[in-house]
Amino acid sequence: MESVTRREAIYETLSKAIQPIKGSELAKMYQVSRQVIVQDIALLRAKGIQVVATPSGYMIQEPVASGLLKTICCKHGHTIEELQTELELIISYGGKVIDVIVEHPVYGEIRVVLNLNYLNDVKTFIEKVSQAQTKPLSLLTEGIHYHTLEVENEQMYEEIVNELKQHHFIHERLK
Repeated sequence: MESVTRREAIYETLSKAIQPIKGSELAKMYQVSRQVIVQDIALLRAKGIQVVATPSGYMIQEPVASGLLKTICCKHGHTIEELQTELELIISYGGKVIDVIVEHPVYGEIRVVLNLNYLNDVKTFIEKVSQAQTKPLSLLTEGIHYHTLEVENEQMYEEIVNELKQHHFIHERLK
């Protein structure tokens, strides 16, 4: 398959996908190495296509169709349990966690797309973090981090913030 045709096919595959697709899966589909897929993704991005790499694989970042986007500032320790509780609270109250952002003193803003919509998404994410034996990104900033949330309305946002406050996850800037 010619490279231009392959990139068009990758775009088509990602556009139709319901879940993110790992680079290794795309490599198998198109019978190329994972490195070729990484290069193809870079070229798609250069054309302005919003391909994002999530912990679950590549996906096309669709614009938010409905709802409000809100940013919250959180702080907690570095345990997986605290991370899981924070994310589960947001999802349980109807929010969607679009990303996590930390403000690093040297590197500036570091943003990672999460796209957590359901409790099962949180469970899968936490399992991956645990299996990788890694620490939350907020470890770089003494536990302080931001999340972009999608919520249906202001009331839902307030309920999420209030619940996070009760668990001491809201950073003092938002108290």
